[in-house]
Amino acid sequence: WGDRSFRMLPKGTTEKDVQVHHLHINTSYIERDLNVILPLARMAEFEREGIIGSLAPTAYSFYGFQWENTDFLHEAIEPMAVRMSGMASTFMAVRMMEPSTTRRMVSPREPTTMR
Repeated sequence: WGDRSFRMLPKGTTEKDVQVHHLHINTSYIERDLNVILPLARMAEFEREGIIGSLAPTAYSFYGFQWENTDFLHEAIEPMAVRMSGMASTFMAVRMMEPSTTRRMVSPREPTTMR
């Protein structure tokens, strides 16, 4: 179990830009409103209203269930941390968002290079 790759989602990502896959639930509601699992549009509103300073340019998504955690740390978390370290000069709050289910992957409709 567990696709250890990750997806990079620009902050302007919408429902039209992604595919959502889940083993056990109907994802049609997510396809209608991505904010259900990844509230980029809501956070952009907060950014415009000055409620938050700024939204990170990229959100990261990965498959929730990971059987071998050590492999996942090396193959997904470390490369994500390297990408995020370029923003180290700016104060950044990181929030891991976890919906009620974990076997989910949000991925760009167009193939991208992960690493």
